[in-house]
Amino acid sequence: MRSSAAAARAAVCVDIDNFKLINDVDGYERGDEVLRELAAILCDEAGRDGIAARLSADNFLLLLPYARCEEALDACRRVAERARGIVGNGKPLSLHIGLCCSEDAPDARDVNELMDRARIAQNESRKRGITPCAYSKPMRDALLRRADLERSMEGALAQGEFFHLVQPKYDVAGTCVLGGEALVRWRRPDEGIVGPDEFIPLFEQNGFILRLDEFVFESVCRDLRARLDAGLPVVPISVNVSRLHLHRPDFLPTYVRIKDEYGIPDGLCELELTESIVIEDLHGVFGIMEGMRRAGFRCAIDDFGSGQSSLNVLKDLPADVLKLDREFLLESSLPGTEETVVRFVITMARELRMETVMEGVETPKQLAFLRTTECDMVQGFVFSRPVPPEEFYRLLETGAPDEGAFRD
Repeated sequence: MRSSAAAARAAVCVDIDNFKLINDVDGYERGDEVLRELAAILCDEAGRDGIAARLSADNFLLLLPYARCEEALDACRRVAERARGIVGNGKPLSLHIGLCCSEDAPDARDVNELMDRARIAQNESRKRGITPCAYSKPMRDALLRRADLERSMEGALAQGEFFHLVQPKYDVAGTCVLGGEALVRWRRPDEGIVGPDEFIPLFEQNGFILRLDEFVFESVCRDLRARLDAGLPVVPISVNVSRLHLHRPDFLPTYVRIKDEYGIPDGLCELELTESIVIEDLHGVFGIMEGMRRAGFRCAIDDFGSGQSSLNVLKDLPADVLKLDREFLLESSLPGTEETVVRFVITMARELRMETVMEGVETPKQLAFLRTTECDMVQGFVFSRPVPPEEFYRLLETGAPDEGAFRD
């Protein structure tokens, strides 16, 4: 037995990557053999003073005594390495392992709470592809933060905490606003602005992005209707459409209904799909894009060039606008490479009767280059940050770039 100095314990949660495939491909009998082989490894690593248990299916638990956290980590590394000697679905076994040492979770009052934190680490192992993954307080803080945002999102929408800004799209000379992109923001009364990089991925995972996208679209239509009623100038405004919308049969009818309720003329509302959405389902998305255009929407492809797109795909896209990803403008180890590609894509898009927008333009050098091309619009801090709608329409009327932005 170990001395009292080694009384600390680590909880370890283990499961098998894609275990279902082993059952499907190799059969349930082989699946059971794999579980027994892994259980033998876990029992061996637990030793006399530890505990190894199967909780359910391919989910296992280890409770390991240790003198130093590194000992528990080493045991988990051995488990992962030894498991690779087991073959399932024609390849070495891969595990997701999360552990929590008692000293890293002093607020854990019992084994159950220690296990909860080990599961948090196991989820990180699964997401990041790292095994083993040790629990840390920031992991739990992130989980609690996520839960807090999810608890409050419905009330936030009802109470008007979400709002939109508009980032202008200028001509390359910077003298005329030709369009804008609506961007959602969240202002929490007890916190201030929550960054969209934090809440948008979360809402895409839980589906709330569907309601949020529709809220932004209706807000844009409301502003356009007010301008039209007042006889004031308007330009096309784009809104982002989540990939989740495209799997819903009521997506386009819903947007058409909102557009018609506000009496928005065709061509003033632009729906943006990211390049990745298009590439995932070329055939299906093409049909949806054609439906958008028939319904009077302009259709834009956002972030073009950020993923696996090809010029062969570009020639078939039923799109009105092509937005080039800002990565094209970043410095390269091969000087001039990006400029050559950008110039070629812009020329090709023009020949295909698409307007082009270069997004993420931030420096005078980038702008100077774009002025040597046939690019139609520039979007970025070089001319204007995202601004409230009333400020956007002031810029539309005056043509002057946002105060403090670069000017020749």
